Amino acid sequence: RVHPLFDLSGMLDGTVVLVQDVTALRDASEAQARIASELRDQLREAEGLNRLAEVLGQDAESEDALLERVAEALPACWNTQEDLTALLHFEGQEDKSAGYDEAACTQALTEPLTVLGQERGFIRLCNLHGKRAFLPGDAPMLSALARQLEHVLQTRLTLSLLSKSERQFREFFNSAADAIFIHD
Repeated sequence: RVHPLFDLSGMLDGTVVLVQDVTALRDASEAQARIASELRDQLREAEGLNRLAEVLGQDAESEDALLERVAEALPACWNTQEDLTALLHFEGQEDKSAGYDEAACTQALTEPLTVLGQERGFIRLCNLHGKRAFLPGDAPMLSALARQLEHVLQTRLTLSLLSKSERQFREFFNSAADAIFIHD
């Protein structure tokens, strides 16, 4: 700030210059903006996970029905979903959200789906027409959603394999001509 300095007769005698170091204030403001952005990203991720958890929590008669519902729900996990569509590819099956068009996809985020140690598919979030750029927090959010879906798919697959194994054991046990003793 510059202030004029007058003598007793009212004539300009000089100026007073006040200089204030605002580096700390600027740094604090930048840190506050960064933290607010991180919190917004975390909140978006939590809301997205919650939306997906609602879909995954519903009973599905089959894996196909579950994957179809997840593909439809994925764009809604983002608050600005107007131009987002999703493709869910799992073990040869593809489920798409409404309006999915690979040719109109100007930007995409893809996350692999690994179940029981094997990559079995992927999730692709597609930005149509380029109206909305992906944000830095979108890739980690898609990754978190993929991990949640992987957990559900792994649980369903493990239960299916266990059921099949029990059925085979029961068939073996029931069809045996000889007596079978089980000793603990």
